[in-house]
Order: sequence, then C-alpha cells, then structure tokens
Amino acid sequence: MNAAPATFAIDERLLPPVTRRIVAAIGVAGTMRLLKARGGIRLWLPKHGDRSTVLQDILGREQTVQLLAAFPDADVISLPKADKLLAQIRDAAIRSEHEAGDSLAVLALRYDLTERHVLNLVQREARPAFRHPEPDLFGDIA
Repeated sequence: MNAAPATFAIDERLLPPVTRRIVAAIGVAGTMRLLKARGGIRLWLPKHGDRSTVLQDILGREQTVQLLAAFPDADVISLPKADKLLAQIRDAAIRSEHEAGDSLAVLALRYDLTERHVLNLVQREARPAFRHPEPDLFGDIA
C-alpha cells in the first residue's frame, strides 16, 4: 500500500465561499482541523484572538489570529461541513496512488468505493474542469 502525499492541489472553485476564505487565511490543514471540530455550525468570532480559547485549542494562536484577520467585520460565520474538502483530498490521493501503480480494485477496497467510481475519478483528471457553453436549439448560450 502506497502512502499518500501530505499535500494535494485543491480546486478551490468547488469549495463553498466561506471555506475558500478560510483556506486562503490558514491553509488546508488548519481548515480541515476547524471544519472537523466545528463544521456545520455557526462560529462566533471574537474581536481579539487571545480571547478565544475554543479557536486557539483547535488552531493555535497564530492561525486563530490569521482567521480573525480574514473576517474583520464578521461577528459570526456559518462553517460548512468538511465533506467537499475531504472528498477533494481523497480524490487527489486516489489519483496519486493510481499513478504510482495501485490498481482500481485495490483503490476501491482501500477507499470503500466501487471500481467504477475510482475509474471515473482517475479519468476525470484528464478532462477539462469546465466545458465551453454550448448553444441551445435556438442559438442562445445555455
């Protein structure tokens, strides 16, 4: 079994806007810690980072200050669940492990997915992320 690399390229366009801001402020690892601990609920933001023991317990002092700086006018933010970010990390790991030689069957068993889904993930990398819009029947762009 191959060890997955520690970092992967994340397509931030697929993340909710608040998650993109958090990733930009504290990085993927810090965002993962925050969303695993508090994802799916509202998070009250203190005006001063040293007053937030909850955030400091999750992120540490430096990342707490960085997070608060990314939301200077917000008193509260609604944190999404970590599902989309976790799926992107999993998908990147699957692609990496497949490139390293692991078979579709091995990856399907390792990640509790079907072989067909693993094949789709591996092939998706070669496809462009966005298609050009095609005109509809009447010539308008859909």
